[in-house]
Amino acid sequence: MARPAACEDPMHNPARFAAIQKPKTVCVDPARTTIAIHPTSVIATARTWPIGTTLTVTNPKNGRSITVRINDTGPWGIAYKMGARLDLARGAARQLGMTASQYVCVA
Repeated sequence: MARPAACEDPMHNPARFAAIQKPKTVCVDPARTTIAIHPTSVIATARTWPIGTTLTVTNPKNGRSITVRINDTGPWGIAYKMGARLDLARGAARQLGMTASQYVCVA
């Protein structure tokens, strides 16, 4: 999958490959208490940014943007091995118009 040229302008950081979280993912908040992720949540997990960071994520295919909060570390497993560096909750992916893993612009 090729990186979108739209992300390579001075207003955006380089494109990141994003995966969509499984519906029953459980993660840990900064207070280290376990929470269930609601399917409509607009959150994400990442290893690159610290917990609590807010990011503006843009789908270069349709121009939609949202702001997500990093609430845990991830992605892990096959998604990470395939290059995913951002794991979006299903609610965030839906608002971006994503139906599968793809490159997104992160600022």
